[in-house]
Amino acid sequence: MSVYGLYVISESGSLQFYYDHSDVNVEVEKKYDFPLPFHFKAVDGRIVVDFGACDDVKIGYTVISVDGITAKGTSLEDNRDILKVFSDKDNFPLTIKLGRPRLRPNDRIHLASMFHPLHSMARLLSYSGFWIQFDCTS
Repeated sequence: MSVYGLYVISESGSLQFYYDHSDVNVEVEKKYDFPLPFHFKAVDGRIVVDFGACDDVKIGYTVISVDGITAKGTSLEDNRDILKVFSDKDNFPLTIKLGRPRLRPNDRIHLASMFHPLHSMARLLSYSGFWIQFDCTS
């Protein structure tokens, strides 16, 4: 069994340390003609596949590059809007690289904030010898 990530969370629930050992090399690069088989949407400053998963491309994959030009948020490095490039028929055929998005620090904090309530509930529901030893039921 492999360890893909380590999260150290304080008792108050804040993220103290994280280490990612996961390799996010799930990328698909393919040439597409007009119209695209996908529906894209801007989510959290990224262009994400919203509908129309086919082949190796799944819903939630983000646009990494278009014709070798790296995507920076919702635009390309040459300051063209990605959704406008996809909607213009004159730009096709396009080679689009799609992949699984990387976790941002804010996403990691959000994920870590989920662990604390689960841990608190597990502590309350798990059996402990403390209750028998001190007879706290009365």
